[in-house]
Amino acid sequence: MDRKLAQRAATAAHAGDLDTVRAAVAKDAAMARHWSLLMNACFGGQPDVVAFLIGEGAAARSQLFERIAVKTEMIRKVKEELRSLVNEEPAETPRAPGDDKTSA
Repeated sequence: MDRKLAQRAATAAHAGDLDTVRAAVAKDAAMARHWSLLMNACFGGQPDVVAFLIGEGAAARSQLFERIAVKTEMIRKVKEELRSLVNEEPAETPRAPGDDKTSA
């Protein structure tokens, strides 16, 4: 990441200069995911810049979020399956030959 560009973007984020922040992110997309820009925008009380950076960061990580969503759905289904197994009525346990309690 270009250090001078990052510094200008951080100052712009704090000041609410959305155009400069957009230009910096357009030049280096990784900048949208860097915590310092978001922190500066938050500390500067710049909701438009904050919303832009969150949106850009989320878009950049969309593949990760999709993979997480798939895994989360798999976990939900397994949890439902386990709950239904726990709530099932117990079936007759098959006995081994010669394990007849009535013929003692």
